[in-house]
Order: sequence, then C-alpha cells, then structure tokens
Amino acid sequence: MLVSEEKLVEIAEAVAAGQLAISRAAIQCGVARRTLFNWLQQSQAGDERYLIRWPGDEPIPFHRALAVARNIASLEVRGNFERRCLIGHEEPVFFQGKPSFVEMEECVGLDEDTREMLGYPRDGILRDRFGRRVQHTITHAPPVAAVVKFLESRFPDEYRPRSDQNINVNGGLNVGVMAVPVQRLPTRSDGPPPVPPPPRRPTIAAPIAEAEFTEVEPGPSPMAVVGTEPIADPVDDAFQPPQPTTTEVVIREAPPPAYQPTASAGMSNLQRDLLARLRGDPMQRSANPIGSVKAVKPLDAGE
Repeated sequence: MLVSEEKLVEIAEAVAAGQLAISRAAIQCGVARRTLFNWLQQSQAGDERYLIRWPGDEPIPFHRALAVARNIASLEVRGNFERRCLIGHEEPVFFQGKPSFVEMEECVGLDEDTREMLGYPRDGILRDRFGRRVQHTITHAPPVAAVVKFLESRFPDEYRPRSDQNINVNGGLNVGVMAVPVQRLPTRSDGPPPVPPPPRRPTIAAPIAEAEFTEVEPGPSPMAVVGTEPIADPVDDAFQPPQPTTTEVVIREAPPPAYQPTASAGMSNLQRDLLARLRGDPMQRSANPIGSVKAVKPLDAGE
C-alpha cells in the first residue's frame, strides 16, 4: 500500500479519538498491521515521506504524531473522569432486553389519531433535536473516593492529608553524627587466620589427702576350723525298702459261651428274615420290607 499524508492523518485522528491501540486504529482506517509498523520504522529512520501536518501546520514525523495523539486521548480520559467526579454518570435503562423510552406528558391519555392531529408523534415518545427517541437513564452519584482524590490533586493545601512532627530538645544537648569506622573483613591475601591459643588447664582448688591403709593380721584357716575330712551321713540299718506284692488270680468258673442265635419253630417270617440278614453278608442287607422289589436286590456301594 502506498503511503499518503491523508491516510497517516486519518490514523492519528483515530488514536486521538480514543482508540489507543494503534494497530486497531490502523485496521479501522484500512491499513494492515504489518504496513503500519513498516511506516513507523521508516518514520523513525527519518524518511521525509512520513512528515504530516497534524495537529498543527508544522510538519512532524508520523511516529511523533501518534505520540501526540495518545496524549490527547489521555487528556480526554482525565476529562471524563473529572466530569464523573462532578456530576456522576448516567446508565441507560432496559426492560426485558429492550430499551425503555420516555413518554411525552402532553400525549398521556390521548389516542394515536388525536396525537397526530395535535402535531405530536403517534407513539407519544419524546424525541431529541435529531428526531431520535429519548431513552430512560439512571444517574449514579460520583464515587466518594474518586472525588476525594480529585480534590487532593486540585487543592493540595486544603484536602491533602499531612502530619506535622515537632521535636523539642531542652537543655545543653549536642546533636551530631558519629562516624563509625568500617571494619575491613579479612581476605585471602592476608594469609591464613591466626590459630587461637589453647585453653588453660583447670587447676584443683584444694589438695586431696592421702589415704592410710593398715595390714590385717592373718587368722585361722577355715579348713582348720571346719576340718579337712568330710563327714558321712549316718545309715539306719533298721530301714528296709518296700517290696512289691503279687496277687494270685483264681478262676472259679469258665466264661459263658458266645451268643449263638438259633432258629425257633415259633419265629415269624419277619424274624426269620431279620435273622437271615444278620447272618449274611452286610452288603446284601436291605431295609426294604419282605415282598418288595428291592428286598432281594443287593445294595450298591454308592447308595
């Protein structure tokens, strides 16, 4: 894109209007970000093609013009802040996402035809001098802290807090500054540090008296008193150890013979069947009654 003074002035005007981001201001004017920084680099290099007559009639480089534009925008910010400290700020009113408009007092209670006949808008909404509808607003009071800061900056003698400290010195007192010598720390060039002397050996306050020992006279030997021969225990000849006694087993009669069940003529069929089962093989026994199918069937190992 070819550089032109009109395009450079347009970018400076956009920055002064409040677009402090110069890249966004250039995009609003149809200039790419890369092109803008290329122009700034050429302007700082002293290229005369980037001299513009803004904000006055004297030509100045483009990069200096952008700095002036940012200062103008900063002054505008401060002016808006001071205005808010004076009268507060207004906030538009919305209801259910739609703006709320001011009704004309003259049109209250009149229908649309009557309003139009009297020269008022048919909707009865108040218009400004440009013919646009006037929206309801809420006026908020200025913040107290902001007002205090503004007064401190404008009237420092009256509103800026200050503290006075009075120090009264009575009597003949000389107040001065005492210079303390700085102790130099040892370095490697001074050599190794001195070795401190060994500690003093502790001394005993009073001498210890020597203990006296006397020899003990030898006495009789314990063996001489007791005797060298051992004394045997007395033996009692009348004591005899007990002897075990045996008891004679006498069989008076023979043991009874083993029980042998015999068949009897007066036994019933059930008794005979039970007796036959007792005499037979235990695996052939069955708990089924006589005459059933399993009465003669041998029992399996798993049953």
